[in-house]
Amino acid sequence: MNRIPRPVFLIAAQRTGTNVFGRLLDNSGLVDHYGEVFDPNKIHGRFMSFFHYINSENTARDLYCLPNETNIRTLFDKWLEDFLGMGSAPYALFDIKQNALHHFNTLSQPQSDAPFLIRMAREKRIPVIRIVRKNLFEQAVSWQVAIRSNVWHIPEGSKPSNDDIRFEISRDTLLKTLWGLNEDNLLISRFLQGYPSLMEFQYESMYPNHTHLDPSVLELLSDVLQDNRLLSIPTLLPFGKTVSRPINHISNIEDVTDWLKGTIFEDMLQDSMES
Repeated sequence: MNRIPRPVFLIAAQRTGTNVFGRLLDNSGLVDHYGEVFDPNKIHGRFMSFFHYINSENTARDLYCLPNETNIRTLFDKWLEDFLGMGSAPYALFDIKQNALHHFNTLSQPQSDAPFLIRMAREKRIPVIRIVRKNLFEQAVSWQVAIRSNVWHIPEGSKPSNDDIRFEISRDTLLKTLWGLNEDNLLISRFLQGYPSLMEFQYESMYPNHTHLDPSVLELLSDVLQDNRLLSIPTLLPFGKTVSRPINHISNIEDVTDWLKGTIFEDMLQDSMES
């Protein structure tokens, strides 16, 4: 009889290397990568999105339409059980973006409270992997380039096909994005404070050469999950970085330099220009 896979939640913002990390683990046969489970546009791959599940499962839909605490707890348990039944590997990796954590909130829950999804995951001691990108400037530019080019991932060793994408970014758009990313990171840190099984990684140190995963990531993963098989996962990344040098994509970089002077993002811009 097959054992039920052990769930692991991957919590991060967009453009933090979650897909390449998930695909690498998925290729090992030890982990089923469910992808971005709360992406309403997710229609490809082996596993459906949460919203396709809600639309296709009457009981789950009824529970979701009346989000009191009892119903949300019941729905969480049912969703988890049904999704884990789709997999066959020992572990199931759920990619949950930071802006999607609220989908299990109760109707009257204040926004300042920890998302109910995190509260229930904490109660069930579901391990959490958190990835943070230190250079928020590069993260913001990478997002803009991906949107404009519709190139999100490329095969390993291939040259990015979006190198010629150049655009002028407005001051309001840039600062709103940067401060938003910074605020979200601080908020998630507060929500996860004291979490019993938390693995935190920085994007820059996870992929130091953009071709391999740093082995220390697998060492911590193996230690927290108490499974030495994870140490044998090949570290070669299944696809490469899509944005080679973010500052090359901004046509008004002189304006951007002026806007970021004196802010916490000035050093991030400088690091990007020197890389």
